[in-house]
Amino acid sequence: MTGPLEGVRVVDLTQVVLGPWATQSLADFGAEVIKVEPPEGDTTRALGLARNPGMAAMYLTLNRNKRAICLDLKQPAAMAALHRLVARADVFVHNLRPASVKSLGIDYAAIRQVRPDIVYAAARGYAAGGPDAERACYDGAVQAGIGFSRLNAGADGIATSVPSVVVDKTTALTLLSGILAALLHRARTGQGQALEVAMYETFAWFMSVEHLNGLAFEPPVGPAGFVTLQGNRSAYPTSDGAIFVIPHTDQQWRAVFDFVGEGAVMDDPRFASMDVRYANLPALIERAKQAFLRHRTADWLAYLSRVNVPCSHVNRLDDLPADPQLRGSGLWQELPHPSEGTIRLPRHPVQFSGTPNERVRHLPHRLGQDTRAVLAEAGLGTADIERLIASGAAKAG
Repeated sequence: MTGPLEGVRVVDLTQVVLGPWATQSLADFGAEVIKVEPPEGDTTRALGLARNPGMAAMYLTLNRNKRAICLDLKQPAAMAALHRLVARADVFVHNLRPASVKSLGIDYAAIRQVRPDIVYAAARGYAAGGPDAERACYDGAVQAGIGFSRLNAGADGIATSVPSVVVDKTTALTLLSGILAALLHRARTGQGQALEVAMYETFAWFMSVEHLNGLAFEPPVGPAGFVTLQGNRSAYPTSDGAIFVIPHTDQQWRAVFDFVGEGAVMDDPRFASMDVRYANLPALIERAKQAFLRHRTADWLAYLSRVNVPCSHVNRLDDLPADPQLRGSGLWQELPHPSEGTIRLPRHPVQFSGTPNERVRHLPHRLGQDTRAVLAEAGLGTADIERLIASGAAKAG
């Protein structure tokens, strides 16, 4: 088997990060994913460093194990070809804005006419029913709107987005879980359904786990925000570098000070128990900063690991390919690509014992590389396919 989703067919109209990362997981789990791109291609084909045009680093990291076809869905002949694909599919997924979905005629009602038991998954910026439902949306706007950027403000107080598309990726994982749940329901009942996942609402849900805090009660019993995470998330300088340490329990904090012979710090009533410690966290962190300066990073890492205090090197991104843990666990796959040379991709972190999914079936493909083959499998004759390509309704790589 190629994974637990072997035999599941997915028609994937998604672009950029959110949708493609979710559908790549479906593909990694064994599903047959047909990536349908417009004539200009997915925008990530041009994002990041590249050896060849249209095959940039970001595209490579989001689109393995998929087959790539190109259709201009504004043309009726291309839409008819899409319907051929949908008729054989189990899942239809897009991240188009509602107005575009309506104008193209690919809403749930239309797709359901082609395949009644389809799992129809739509990712969008803002959920239906709110005043912003039709607004354009990007990751940074959601980080700001949900308060995440303000938590990341610097000393100048200016709200700053973190340098990662955390909203896109969080929503992608949520979209993936929704699709898998709908597939399970379909397997049990034979019934398809539509599901919607919105970035703004997903990230509000994500942040509420710890940061809703006093607002979990009505009337509120205090402000939102979790002081543990707002005050104890910086690296500590050591005598020869820096270390990232997250002491949390009474025992972990005491272990830090024991290493420098100052365990009595934790007998101070301000720090002695968790319920009072975080009200006095700035003072405790200042004491910890002085302690960490007294030993080398390697000595701290060895000691803290031995006494089960979470800690880490402060790596650069460039350090990750050689990271001993990542290499030892086999995360990195170095693969020969027919046009791009050797490429490095991380395997999917979920590993199955009974339905292993480690083999990469399809390296990221060039725009339209599989157009002819996929349309032929959907029942179109050679002459019909060539007419589509000649008219511009389809493009073949």
